[in-house]
Amino acid sequence: MTLAILNICVFLLPTDSGEKAGFSITVFLAFAVFLTIVSSSLPQNSKSVALIAVFLVIQTTCSTLTTVLALVLLRMSSFDENVAIPRIMVFFMRCCKCKSCSKSSRSVPIEPRASENRISDESDEPSTGDVEYSWKQVVNFLDLVLFVIFACIHVAASLGCFLTAMNSKPSDL
Repeated sequence: MTLAILNICVFLLPTDSGEKAGFSITVFLAFAVFLTIVSSSLPQNSKSVALIAVFLVIQTTCSTLTTVLALVLLRMSSFDENVAIPRIMVFFMRCCKCKSCSKSSRSVPIEPRASENRISDESDEPSTGDVEYSWKQVVNFLDLVLFVIFACIHVAASLGCFLTAMNSKPSDL
């Protein structure tokens, strides 16, 4: 469980630190070693697969994906302003920004004058889709999204394995 939590924490590391790839690969190798130890201690002839082995295979697969995605994010963070950000990414970032703005605007009333200024500022923006986000902001956004996705996968895998183990007879395990 600790390794699985460490696995998703790779998305919390800043890309500038230079430790993202090394951390991800280290956690992957730890899963691989742990899976090897567990599989060597399990009986070779059995009717079913042990739940710990299933859990470790799921987590090793997630660790592989995490490592690949961390390397892709590191590569993306090295892009300069000349590389265009895909429109779909800008669309998703705008949607998330609007959702967070709408939540905060409900709790804080906006004065009419402030909203008029905001509308006039928005009309000054070019509608051609010029760059409004940097690659660093895109990478930070993807880090957050991937952290949430892999945290959900970790919780689902953990609950699935533990609930299956609780509902199984000792002879089934």
